[in-house]
Amino acid sequence: KNLMRFAFLPTANKKTGWHTEYGRPDIPFMLKRFERDSGKRMCVFVCGPPNMRVDVQRCVAGMQAKVWSGREGGREEVYLHTENYAL
Repeated sequence: KNLMRFAFLPTANKKTGWHTEYGRPDIPFMLKRFERDSGKRMCVFVCGPPNMRVDVQRCVAGMQAKVWSGREGGREEVYLHTENYAL
């Protein structure tokens, strides 16, 4: 499974390799991958639309529940910081 699942469109500037991405990343998949590669403490920062923040909050709550239950193999903390923005 890819880290990001977006539709990729060709770019006008082939020289730089930049491309346009549309869609939404698979946030739970990304956080689980970061969780696997992190140390004893993990901090997640999120700023985005309400639905995205809720997805991140649910995933981080699951990670923290594993810490509390002792199933996390040495992880001491998962910290979540959220910010809102208004358009």
